[in-house]
Amino acid sequence: MSVAQKVKLLEKLDSGVSVKHLTEEYGVGMTTIYDLKKQKDKLLKFCFGRDEQKLMQNIKHCIGFQP
Repeated sequence: MSVAQKVKLLEKLDSGVSVKHLTEEYGVGMTTIYDLKKQKDKLLKFCFGRDEQKLMQNIKHCIGFQP
């Protein structure tokens, strides 16, 4: 699962999409979703860090930017 998919999954989870629906949509188990939820802050810091240059690189990586 890519970082972009993980972020999207967490966004859907926060918006009220059920864990069961997400397990079916992403083909992962409930444990994976709960683990991602626990690591949400760490994952988002990786994607949207404070250093501006790193931020741009990480955003491209997190959203799956393909030049």
